[in-house]
Amino acid sequence: MQSQLTPQQAFNEALQRAGSQVALAIVIGKKQPAISKRLNGSCRAEPDEAVAIERKLGVSRHLLRPDIFGELAAEIGSVDCNRLAVFQSKAAR
Repeated sequence: MQSQLTPQQAFNEALQRAGSQVALAIVIGKKQPAISKRLNGSCRAEPDEAVAIERKLGVSRHLLRPDIFGELAAEIGSVDCNRLAVFQSKAAR
């Protein structure tokens, strides 16, 4: 599932998991307008934000910022994305 997401779609997935723009802003340590800017495409998640989203919501930093962290498949090889999501979920706890 996750391996086919664009960075924008990955950020939208993080928003869905957080439940609201305000909740996602709390996760990344910013205010809600920062989330709005990322959703409308005027800027991308910062590297530290991508790491926080991965740790707390289970959306891979590789999907959020492949330009910085590299492509998910290239980084970890061929992986069942459902198993990866379970692993990330456990790691976030």
